[in-house]
Amino acid sequence: MTVAPVVAPVAASIKEPSMPSPAPMPFKPRWRERIAFMVYVILAYVLRPLLLLGILWRSRADADYRQRWWQRLGLGYATYKPDSILVHAVSMGEVVAATPLIEALLALPHAPVVTVTCSTPTGARLLQQRFGARIQHGYLPIDTPGAAKRFLRQLKPHTFIILETELWPCLIRQARRDGIEVHLVNARLSARSARGYRRFTWITAPMLRQLRSIGCADHATLRRYRCFLPVVDAPDSYWAGNLKFDMQVPATLSADAVVMRSHFVGRRVLVVGSTHPGEDELMIKVLPRLQAVVPDILLLLVPRHPVRFAEVAQLLRQAEVPFVQRSLQQWPNAQTSVMLGDSMGELMLWYQLADLVLVGGSLIPQGGHNPLEPMALGKPQLAGPFTFNFAAIYQLLDNAGAVARVACDEQALSDSLIYWLTAHAARQQLAFAGSELYPRLAGATTRYMSHLFSTAGH
Repeated sequence: MTVAPVVAPVAASIKEPSMPSPAPMPFKPRWRERIAFMVYVILAYVLRPLLLLGILWRSRADADYRQRWWQRLGLGYATYKPDSILVHAVSMGEVVAATPLIEALLALPHAPVVTVTCSTPTGARLLQQRFGARIQHGYLPIDTPGAAKRFLRQLKPHTFIILETELWPCLIRQARRDGIEVHLVNARLSARSARGYRRFTWITAPMLRQLRSIGCADHATLRRYRCFLPVVDAPDSYWAGNLKFDMQVPATLSADAVVMRSHFVGRRVLVVGSTHPGEDELMIKVLPRLQAVVPDILLLLVPRHPVRFAEVAQLLRQAEVPFVQRSLQQWPNAQTSVMLGDSMGELMLWYQLADLVLVGGSLIPQGGHNPLEPMALGKPQLAGPFTFNFAAIYQLLDNAGAVARVACDEQALSDSLIYWLTAHAARQQLAFAGSELYPRLAGATTRYMSHLFSTAGH
């Protein structure tokens, strides 16, 4: 099947000339690479008990980590339908990105079986919520040769699609041995990660050479992969754009937001989403300054990881901040200063409720998180100085005036937040710039589908 690519105007303006796809070549690791792989395998087996203990530890905060633990060892896939298209999306963010691609796979005329793996319960819950019985779901095993062999030979996929950066040497090597085509899509490779790849080239280079294709989310990533891999035995590398620009807003979101907004009557809602340690403390410190100028403000804090829900609640108690918790089905009243979004899978809902959004991970050197969700919802959004995880996207937003930057010290941050909370016309302009840019960057799903199936020969 061939799907005709549709290139959006903005995407077309930055597209680089395509390169011919190299023919697949037999993979013959060099002796140094064999030694490096053996060292990796030994370390993987040594560390596996610690990784399993880490999963058990995480289950203290999220009991779902204990579910289907045997799949972490490559067991329990014998009852799954074979000959599927296998997609791996490590956690919630990758599941969000993979959603339009999975929908496109399910819509193929030959109605393929689609198996989707992830590594976290948050990703699993989102997959269940969005796809239910339309897909097969499981957990990706820990990367040892035995687990990879058991996993792939039970599932018997004919195509393996990996999202973004989730590359595992044993799994990819075993797929190559079993004749399974492995494609990396929506690939992102930062300058920092590229330096790491070069530092461990004896393990990363042979792993990448075993891929059938590398589809890149941005041109910087494409350049880094092409510089890293020699053309003579490199996989087909190409640009297709970022799948997250094809994200569809859930049909029920507006109705759900209307119901929830009825509990926030008369409040200006500032949502700080996907926060990390240091950011929640900073927001708690600036809150009194904001309330002095904007007395009707409601701060909605959404920690990035569930293990921090209780920690942030304790921070609010220690600061004697009146707050309510989503997990307890509590609603704010006139005295409430903060609502803690201690639930999973509702970040889009919180953004839909916002008058102003600040995307977390950007006030500390974490690198920032996905700015596309508030952008897709037409919300005015702010970001701190640390956005290197999404550098290409933020460059587009900066150029279009679709994001406002804020400093990370207490005084400057409070001044910026006060301005944006009180400047209604400026907020509208910021939101308009984002909502106008977003659809012009769509089309990655069509381009990936076109390339994957012309490459695979389906």
